[in-house]
Amino acid sequence: MSNKIRVVFYGLGEMGRAIAAATLRRKGIEAVGAVDVAKGIVGRDLGAVAGMGPVGVTVSGDAQDLLSRVGADIVLHATVSRLPEALPQLAECLRARANVISTCEELSYPYRKYPHLAAELDLSPDQRTAVSATMAAMQGEARRLGEEILAQERALDQTFTSRTITQSSLATLTAQIARLQGELRFVHLRAHLAVRAVLSDEQVRRYDSRRGYAGSEVRR
Repeated sequence: MSNKIRVVFYGLGEMGRAIAAATLRRKGIEAVGAVDVAKGIVGRDLGAVAGMGPVGVTVSGDAQDLLSRVGADIVLHATVSRLPEALPQLAECLRARANVISTCEELSYPYRKYPHLAAELDLSPDQRTAVSATMAAMQGEARRLGEEILAQERALDQTFTSRTITQSSLATLTAQIARLQGELRFVHLRAHLAVRAVLSDEQVRRYDSRRGYAGSEVRR
């Protein structure tokens, strides 16, 4: 039995390609699918789209069909920034019983643009202030780290393109990327814990239900 994490890449724009390139270089990862809607990308090999060699995974244009077949452990979702547009895509992933990591900015804190959700959670003024401050700080740090990761990925790609890569520089660059990815993950999860700390158990239950977590095996 393989212990590798089965990953689907959902969205292969600039950010999605950078995420795919970084992830595919890591040990313990098995790419089992990729999804995009661009005609110039559908049907191509995921590795080629990500600027690497072929990996034997063809990009699909049908997310529902793909997710129903491949048994993904996790979906790396990088398509749109607005929650209303991302929500149907995220729902497809959750119906397939997959964990999801998304770049959708509004997913981290939907209360500001979607006050009906905040109303359902019955947030007090103090809670809204605390959550707003936490998410604003997280978004600033995450944006900075994301830009650093993309810069490091471009530097790594350039060394391969120019054929100046060495084992030493490869080790240095990939270690820097891994460190930044770890910091980014920490920033997101730290904010998640901070927000949960100011919500009551009932508020957490309502929010999880609205996001499709209730009754699923999605780990938080």
